[in-house]
Amino acid sequence: MESPESPLFQEMEDGRSKTGIAGVLMRGWPFIRKGAGKVGLAWLFGWSKLFGRVSNGYGQEDGMAKYTASVEKRFQSPGPQPNGLQAADDGLWVIDQVNLKVHKLDWDSGEVLNEFDTETEHSSGITLGDDAVWITSTYQLEVVKIDTKDGTTLQRFPDPGAGLISGRESMADARQTGSHGIEYRDGKVYVAGPPTQKIHIMDAATWEEVGQFATGGLRVHGIGWGENGMLWVSDTSAGTVLLMDPEQDGRVYDVFRVDEPDEVHGMTVRSNGEIWYCDAGTRDIGILNR
Repeated sequence: MESPESPLFQEMEDGRSKTGIAGVLMRGWPFIRKGAGKVGLAWLFGWSKLFGRVSNGYGQEDGMAKYTASVEKRFQSPGPQPNGLQAADDGLWVIDQVNLKVHKLDWDSGEVLNEFDTETEHSSGITLGDDAVWITSTYQLEVVKIDTKDGTTLQRFPDPGAGLISGRESMADARQTGSHGIEYRDGKVYVAGPPTQKIHIMDAATWEEVGQFATGGLRVHGIGWGENGMLWVSDTSAGTVLLMDPEQDGRVYDVFRVDEPDEVHGMTVRSNGEIWYCDAGTRDIGILNR
């Protein structure tokens, strides 16, 4: 066992682990060292039972992904790289980041019910609202409002989540990119920006930002409405999906994992509560069973 004076414990003291199990070990070191072996180990075992599993560093099991979703693959996207999803009663809407087509698919079979081209670039998110389709055009650094019937562009708005992703800030040739997931509710557009690592809340009529909250991850992607005004928010790099409250600065109320090799790119929630996802790398579309 390392002592509290060791470099390992000093690193824990300086980092987030000081309030997790490492912190418990630090505070309990005198008991472990002086507890005649059995007493000290019993004390440590008691704390390990309280934690239930390895801590995430913030001292509570509730801060961790509580469970891993099983992935139920239903069908493959008609496009080469599906990147955004939106649920509707009459079908599943998909935007592809390569061929830039919108497809509306049958929920059961994946059959194409409607499709049209869009004037977007490397699109990453899609939603419905105000009798229109809204798409995050990631490389145009815009959010594009589109006619639902034929894909005609109605309006273009500057992307509030555009910028450099954190992993490329020091690169001389780094290219700015834009937002990914997008949702619409009550006259507001919710835009997930990986460069800013935030959800931006925009007034759909004026395009003024009326709110925002941090997502706490490197690569926020698909988002979808849960119950009671909560928003499911995926992070592709972490392989997690969090239930966040937009009315409380993104306070997290639930979280689950999605294991490799599956990745959540687009994500949406059907009216029956099913969380649907798409994976641009495999073309898979399916359900995340919690």
